[in-house]
Amino acid sequence: MKKLQKLSLSLALSLILAVSLALPAFASNHSDTNLPTSFISYTTNATTGVRAKQNTTSVYMNNTSGMTLWVYANGGSKPSNPSVTYSTGTTRGNYAKVLPGKYRIVTWIYENGYRSAWLNISTATSGVSGNCKGQWSPDSVGSYPPAN
Repeated sequence: MKKLQKLSLSLALSLILAVSLALPAFASNHSDTNLPTSFISYTTNATTGVRAKQNTTSVYMNNTSGMTLWVYANGGSKPSNPSVTYSTGTTRGNYAKVLPGKYRIVTWIYENGYRSAWLNISTATSGVSGNCKGQWSPDSVGSYPPAN
């Protein structure tokens, strides 16, 4: 009987340890998701799926398309047909021109009360088009330069 109690106690402690080590992995949503590989242009956009945003960190994006992208980081639910959101001006707020490479997009999504995020992506230059490529996450880790 004592062996069974020791075994039960050992299993319970192992389970508690495993759960406590796994909890930090759920504290933020920074795992990468592939960007849609859709054709995009200055007037044709692609949108990502909606993902949970769990803290005030910037949105992370790794642009591997070879093009400068115009990205609008949105909070909340996604409309069925989001319009293209582009601008020839400088970036501000949730809008960013993202060069090829790894960047963070500074947003106020979480601070504005939204707990989910998604991206609307087009090219940043008229006459440039191609396939959207790369990864993103709604919460970032690491030190990447800001896109905006």
